[in-house]
Amino acid sequence: MKARYRKLIAEALGVAPQGLPDAVRIGETEGWDSIGHIRLILMIEKQLRRQLSAEEISSVVDFDTICTLLDSA
Repeated sequence: MKARYRKLIAEALGVAPQGLPDAVRIGETEGWDSIGHIRLILMIEKQLRRQLSAEEISSVVDFDTICTLLDSA
């Protein structure tokens, strides 16, 4: 499942999945700037088929948090 999530994250950030570092974090990962963050949020919402709360949006700072949110679907 995590490989699928890495692919979704890479697609949202506009980078190749193999180009993502092991530790994917906001501000430290290529493409994860303010626009990349919006793309990630939209991707998560699309996968979950619901809007994220403000608290959930502010918690999206790394790969593990994204996985936790996507696993909640």
